[in-house]
Amino acid sequence: MPTQNQKPSSNRNLDWVLYTVEPEFFSRPYVNQAQAKAEIFEFIEIWYNQKRKHSYLNYLTPDQFGQTTKKKAA
Repeated sequence: MPTQNQKPSSNRNLDWVLYTVEPEFFSRPYVNQAQAKAEIFEFIEIWYNQKRKHSYLNYLTPDQFGQTTKKKAA
């Protein structure tokens, strides 16, 4: 249930992230919390944000979209 200052979609976004991350990261053991944080951060920042194809970018990765945009601007 969202808090007073949150939009209902906030929970949906968190649920999606947990659904995506959970099978990959919550099912294996970690040496400590720092290792878990580092690996989850790497997943989100490296794979999800940079290498995953995004529908809002016409199913291109952010890198591919950036290269396409630079070529069109030149």
